[in-house]
Amino acid sequence: MLKTAVFIMIEALNRYAGAAYRNGHISKPETRRFVWKLTMFRLKSLLRSESADEHRAKIKPFIFNFLDPVSFSYNFEEVFLEEEYFFQSDNPQPVIIDCGSNIGLAAMYFKIVYPGARITAIEAHPTTYQTLEKNIADNDLTEIKTLNVAVVGSDEKEISLFYSKPGDLRTTKTREMRDGTATGLKEVKVPATRLSTIFPPSVDLLKMDIEGSEDEVIDDIAPKLGAVKNVIIEYHYSPGGGRKSLGEFITILEKAGFSCRMKAANPADKNAEPSANFVVTIYAKRIDSI
Repeated sequence: MLKTAVFIMIEALNRYAGAAYRNGHISKPETRRFVWKLTMFRLKSLLRSESADEHRAKIKPFIFNFLDPVSFSYNFEEVFLEEEYFFQSDNPQPVIIDCGSNIGLAAMYFKIVYPGARITAIEAHPTTYQTLEKNIADNDLTEIKTLNVAVVGSDEKEISLFYSKPGDLRTTKTREMRDGTATGLKEVKVPATRLSTIFPPSVDLLKMDIEGSEDEVIDDIAPKLGAVKNVIIEYHYSPGGGRKSLGEFITILEKAGFSCRMKAANPADKNAEPSANFVVTIYAKRIDSI
């Protein structure tokens, strides 16, 4: 435990010293405050046993309800420190479709960047969805519509989700994506719908983090991509794994008029594993808006 605490402090000091004015919305002082608060949260999590009344953190300007402290701290760092979901928009009230909203951290970040944002937050897991709604209510966030469904690319009305515990960031309908951890997984049945049936006429950002279902969903909404200005998608693929290759997936976006760039999420040592599930975050912007 002491060794882990030391590593947490070293990581925090490095991040604190390197805090930068990244995208113009999370300032250097705010970034440092987030680093400090996250560090204290991680250290306290080491020293206490979990209980329901401890699944709550106050990090201005928000109150955060969460289900799993490890998942929360990882997701918080990704969203608020790395600004994984930053995008530029000329619209002060951008329309955002957030597929795979989890407990709502991305939606909360969007409300910092664009307070007038109109967000549809979609989360399939029922317990995670309840926490998403609680975060929206406890922070008095407006113009956020929530949907407790899984988005799919077919007409199925119900699917199974596999997960290890509530709040699991890797909750998925695709068991093989668990990289050998399929044993001991829990299963829950959830309602499903085609994303194309709830797609608005114009979208400033389509954010998608749906753990393996993005392949089928992109096919479903391909005819509607002309109405989208920005896309941020976490894409999972595996050579010979039955899903589209990365090149095929990118081609769909390019044919729809997007310029794409990518950030790899896999550790370097996994690149040599033929059966590995590779993960990239794809950032796509409509060419005529660049």
